[in-house]
This record gives sequence, structure tokens and C-alpha cells, in this order.
Amino acid sequence: MFPKLLEVAGAWIQALGTFINASGQTVIVLEKDENNVEGNSLALIGNGVEAFGNSLQAIGKTEIEPENGDGILGAWLQSAGNITNSYASYQIIRGYETDGLYLDLFGDSIQSIGAFLESLSHLEGDLTEAELASKGQMLQSLGAILEAIGILYILKNNLAEGIQIQAFGSYAQTAGATLTAIAITKDFLTTEST
Repeated sequence: MFPKLLEVAGAWIQALGTFINASGQTVIVLEKDENNVEGNSLALIGNGVEAFGNSLQAIGKTEIEPENGDGILGAWLQSAGNITNSYASYQIIRGYETDGLYLDLFGDSIQSIGAFLESLSHLEGDLTEAELASKGQMLQSLGAILEAIGILYILKNNLAEGIQIQAFGSYAQTAGATLTAIAITKDFLTTEST
């Protein structure tokens, strides 16, 4: 029961982190400033929370299904991507915008790969809500790619479009993480009641 609870808690903690990050992206869009300290501080915290949630999920998955290599690797990759994104926000706050943006691009790409692997693993697993969990992870994967595309726009001096694309990607990640958390929770409640 404890490993499954770790996975459920991790999923909701990750969803909370995506919400905090999306809030930071919203501040950046409203202020029209990629270097906004408040927005980047929220992104730093949000990505850190997401990384913690992903780590809990990876530990839980390792205990529940040690043969689920894609799901375990995917959760760890998402965690690594989030840690990279947190550090990227820290670099931007310190005034190293270009370095921070390149790190953010790398972190988002790693997150996307991790979420995609988790999406595939849910389809192959035995969750009662496997399809919903898979769709949630796929939405997270697409959201992370959108954030990376937004960064490319910013690096090409298209700030207004870039920050809007980044924000939309963060909203997609929030929606995806929430769908996945709901699916994992439903499975936990169904499994525990039988």
C-alpha cells in the first residue's frame, strides 16, 4: 500500500508544481518580461515541487512494478528535467538570461521525453484508468515541447510570442498532470476498496 500511496502523493504534488509553474509563466506574460523575478521565482519553486513529486512517483513505481522500465525511467527523466528548469530559472533571476534559456530548453526537452515514456507505460500497465493516465502524460509531454518551442521563439527575439507559447505549454502540463493524478487516485481507491 505504501508504494502506491507514494505514487498517488507524487502525482498530486507534481500537479501542484505544474500549477505553481504556470502561475509564474502567467506573471511573465502579464509583465511582458522573460526576466521577471516574481515569475521566475514561481517557476523555480514550481519546477522544484514537480521534481519532488516525480521522484516520489519513480520510487513508488519501482516498488510496485520493478519491470516497468519505461514508467520508472520516464518519472526520473521528468524529475531531472524539472531540476534543470529550476536551475534555469535561478540563472535567469541572477541575470544570466541566455544561459538560463538554454538550460530551460534542455530541461523541457528531457521532461517531454520522460512524460512520453510514462504515457506509453500506462498503456501497457494495469491501471483501471490507464487510458486517462496515458492521455494526461501525453498532454504533459506536448506541453513541455510547447514550452521548449516558446524558448526558441524568445532566443530568436520573438519575446511576445515566445512567452505566450511557454505559458500555454505550462497550462497544458498542468491539465495533463491533473488528469494523470486523477487516474492514479481512482486506481488507488478502486484497488484499496477491493
